[in-house]
Amino acid sequence: QVDGIIYVTAHERIMHCIPDNLSIPAVMAYGYTESKNIPSVVVDDERGAYEMIRYLIAQGHKKIGVIGGTLSATQISSSRYEGCLRSFKENGIDFEEKKAYIPCRYSMEDGYQAAKKLLKQVSGVTAIIALSDTIAVGAMRAICDAGKRVPDDISVVGFDGISLSNYCIPRLTTIRQDTDRMAREGVELMLRQIHYPGEGRDVSVPFQLLERESVRKI
Repeated sequence: QVDGIIYVTAHERIMHCIPDNLSIPAVMAYGYTESKNIPSVVVDDERGAYEMIRYLIAQGHKKIGVIGGTLSATQISSSRYEGCLRSFKENGIDFEEKKAYIPCRYSMEDGYQAAKKLLKQVSGVTAIIALSDTIAVGAMRAICDAGKRVPDDISVVGFDGISLSNYCIPRLTTIRQDTDRMAREGVELMLRQIHYPGEGRDVSVPFQLLERESVRKI
């Protein structure tokens, strides 16, 4: 018998696997449940994507493509994509959703294929935001294979801040999620749930925009 459960989600943001009447405390890390009894520790994905698009616009980019994920409401990509759309709208940037957004799975290979498709469908793209770092790495390879360079010809940004993003060439500009802090907050929430039942509350962990080498100012 365990005293509590900390459930770490992946690409799903809204989980249905934890029953509302669970007999022990539970905490969701990196996602939500529909239960008001189970607190969550999350990053504001929508705001992170919003800020990344705003950063690209500040660097002079207006022809921006978006790749990654699906638009299912339960997926993290949905809130990230919504952040992109809000930023485009508020900054007066026209965005052709049907052509300039390419959904794909969270892998380098799928990022590669999505970037290839985007470059064929939309001419003059100067920047691509990938909704995860792994997708971004695949996109960078596709750009290279198309005879172009990152960031000289096309800038690329990601999301997550995984270690690979700091070692690819060029180093990837991305949104870093503070997973260490998420872990600490999750444990603190769990201990509070154990000792003071019903005292749990959702916690939003700040993100950080890491400006590296994959974006060119135009």
